[in-house]
Amino acid sequence: MYIVTNTLLGMMILLSSISSGAKEMPCPEQTAMQAEKAVAAARDWKSLHGVYRRYRQCDDGSIAEGFTESVMRVLVDKWSTLNDFSMLAKKDKVFADFVYRHIDESAGKADLLKVLENVKTNCGVGKDVCNRIRGSAESAIKAL
Repeated sequence: MYIVTNTLLGMMILLSSISSGAKEMPCPEQTAMQAEKAVAAARDWKSLHGVYRRYRQCDDGSIAEGFTESVMRVLVDKWSTLNDFSMLAKKDKVFADFVYRHIDESAGKADLLKVLENVKTNCGVGKDVCNRIRGSAESAIKAL
């Protein structure tokens, strides 16, 4: 019994240390400053995907708000490029989830309503993408 208990305890400690080591890289101050600038400049799906890949570990606080602003600007101002997002989403599902997560209440009601209007009247990229965008926007509006 003693050996089994110690073995189980040892395995739990090992698993705990492995899982804690799997966390995202930290976002040092210099990286955070670079991320803020890069996020603010990302105004199309390709550049947003690149910034996400480079700085996703910084997705918190003002940088997270910047990611939301960039996602919303592309959705509101460049809806016609939604097919570009759809193609990226098929290849990088984690990025797609990141985008859906950033359709949130910090975007503001006017932009969220515009996105909902676009989904309802002009969605030619497939139901899954539009349904996920609609769901995120509706949840964000309810949270306002």
